[in-house]
Amino acid sequence: MKKTLEFKAHDGEIEDIALGPDNKVVTAGRDFQCCVWQQDQLVMGLCWNENLPGIPDKAYRYQACRDSGTFLGLGTVTGSVAIHIAFSLQ
Repeated sequence: MKKTLEFKAHDGEIEDIALGPDNKVVTAGRDFQCCVWQQDQLVMGLCWNENLPGIPDKAYRYQACRDSGTFLGLGTVTGSVAIHIAFSLQ
C-alpha cells in the first residue's frame, strides 16, 4: 500500500475515522473533538453540545463516526447519537 496523506488531526488517540465522498475525512478523537477534513485542511469541528449550552464541553466524548454521503452519524461513549446532514459540512 502507498500512503497518500498523513496529518495531525487530534491530540492523543483517534477513536474512529470515516472516509466520505469528495475526499472528505471525518475523525473522532479522545480529545473530545470530532472534525471534518478535506485532505489535511480542517473544514469544521462538530460540537455535540451546540444546542445544550448548560452542559460542559468535556461531559461527553465522541467515540465513533460514519459518513453515508448524505448523513454523518456520531456516537458518544455515553450512548448518545448525533446525526448531521452531510451537505451542510461543505
